Amino acid sequence: MGKVRLMTRRRRLPGGNRYTSETLILSDQGVVAALADGDALSGLLRLPLSELRSTRESLPASLQDHPRVIEILDALIGYKEALEHEGPDIA
Repeated sequence: MGKVRLMTRRRRLPGGNRYTSETLILSDQGVVAALADGDALSGLLRLPLSELRSTRESLPASLQDHPRVIEILDALIGYKEALEHEGPDIA
């Protein structure tokens, strides 16, 4: 998958002063996912590497048919592995 980056962006909702944010998971090939506030998969962003690996290995059969979930998990595992090896200031 190559180098993975996370980027959080905030935008104003139409017709008011309310804002929403989403976290983009980016790879060399482009956007892997855009996880909006409240997205069920956004909780994966907070998991440590060991839990991401465990989740990936024990993924229920019902989710193994959803390539988006697997792609997000693999991207986050790659991102957190790079953080462990290169430190927190990788871009």
